[in-house]
Amino acid sequence: MRHGYYYYLIRYEPASFKGVGPERLCEALKAEGIPFLPGDQEPIYRHPVFQPDNLKNSLSGDLLKQYSERIDPAGVRCAAAEEACNRTLVLRHQVLLAEREEMDDIVQALWKVREHLDLLI
Repeated sequence: MRHGYYYYLIRYEPASFKGVGPERLCEALKAEGIPFLPGDQEPIYRHPVFQPDNLKNSLSGDLLKQYSERIDPAGVRCAAAEEACNRTLVLRHQVLLAEREEMDDIVQALWKVREHLDLLI
């Protein structure tokens, strides 16, 4: 058996791409035929599912009260998670089912976009 990936995340260094953000970088890669998506814009702990108001139908009154007393979603901070949101690109699994030559196209598109960053800025 082999491990399967539903999404393949790529972490890139914005400084190596002249500070170009994930959204703009993905636009350029899509223009090259590679359907990259920006990674999550917010860390998971800021997802609406974890907001106390959205848990009213999922937790009992007592549990919701305990959660609200112990967790302040607005006060949660994780610098590494927040930084990751600004440097992650995503490929869906369908792209990874292609032949090796098409995988090489992904690498070539990344190099091409990097070489022509001045056109993106």
